[in-house]
Amino acid sequence: MKNTENVQTLSSELEITITNSLEQDKAFKTSNKKPKIITEQTQELIFTCTELLSKREKSKEMRHELKELYKKTNGAIGQDHERHRRIIIERNMEKYKSSKRALKELSTHGSNARGNEKQRRYSKARNSFLLRALQKNISR
Repeated sequence: MKNTENVQTLSSELEITITNSLEQDKAFKTSNKKPKIITEQTQELIFTCTELLSKREKSKEMRHELKELYKKTNGAIGQDHERHRRIIIERNMEKYKSSKRALKELSTHGSNARGNEKQRRYSKARNSFLLRALQKNISR
């Protein structure tokens, strides 16, 4: 009798775990929208930067302000990307307990993959595929 009760409890626990996992997977797939990497504050900095650039005649003060805005914008973009990387790593460590998976996701998905395009033998984007084909035809 004890063996059947142990098996039954293990079976019910396994069933509960599987159903919870499936529910989490469904929730993840339904909310699988592209994450916003750049914050609103950074977007405002970029907007003010473009406004200053669009003005024809710039005074010395405006050029100095533009220089400072460039520095702030670049710093804010760097912080936003670092925050995004940290979120992805934390999510993968929590969910899958795998740092390797997190680093692979960072290297193959999204904007981080653009820098690695030269290192890869193939690319998934149509434009880059066409460019590579044209470059090979031109070099022949």
